[in-house]
Amino acid sequence: MTAHAAARGFLAEFGGLRFMFSGPGVEVARSAFLRDPSVCEGEEDLCLEWSEELGRRLFPIGEQAEGVAFLAIDEHGAVISLGTGVAETYGPVPAAFERMLLGYKAAVLGWVAGGGITGR
Repeated sequence: MTAHAAARGFLAEFGGLRFMFSGPGVEVARSAFLRDPSVCEGEEDLCLEWSEELGRRLFPIGEQAEGVAFLAIDEHGAVISLGTGVAETYGPVPAAFERMLLGYKAAVLGWVAGGGITGR
């Protein structure tokens, strides 16, 4: 996968950051997240499938909740969580960090039902 400009800029500025915390948040429990695309190796097809479904160019940037979900960034700089059967957005960087750190709920973009990606 080739990184788009938003992904390259994001990784140059924030790559390698690890936030290890848990506990109550404003709307949902907070969870750890890591900004390291190497943890997503082998999951390129997941990003490509969601990219096609959502009409966004996604590039992997790390993981959330110690591997429960992968994190991606779209061409506009929005952070997307690709969890078990659901794609959610925390919005654009740097506000996405604040939302994740404080425990705000992400907005659902799409979900998987019956073995395929459906809905928006």
